[in-house]
Amino acid sequence: MSLLKPSESVMTGLAEAAVVYGVYAHNMPTSANVRANPLPNDGTLETVRKESGIECAGIIGLVFLLTRDWNSLIISGITLGVVDMWMKHHNATDPATNKATPAMIPGTVQPDQAQAYNPVQGSYSSEDHMDWAA
Repeated sequence: MSLLKPSESVMTGLAEAAVVYGVYAHNMPTSANVRANPLPNDGTLETVRKESGIECAGIIGLVFLLTRDWNSLIISGITLGVVDMWMKHHNATDPATNKATPAMIPGTVQPDQAQAYNPVQGSYSSEDHMDWAA
């Protein structure tokens, strides 16, 4: 049961969408600066992005509790998802290749750091030093 009329509901959703965009614009550098960062998947930017998302989710939740309006929740929630994904993609983009790079997950290796198991030696070695016939 919404406390708002349909026209008020849409305007509330658009106002919340503007707040979401404003929070990200205030907390994060511009998307051009994030994309030009020479270090893709920068941990500091990722932390700020997550904090901004939590802050926006709290604002959206508070407005929903006050208005009990699903339309404004949907409008602002979609905006939050799009802006968050947008910033995540910009943070993952490598400016040298202009392509998104996968995030480094602790305990994994990147393709250029791949190591192969050498059954003769019984250990892992880099692909550059694989000489199994020796």
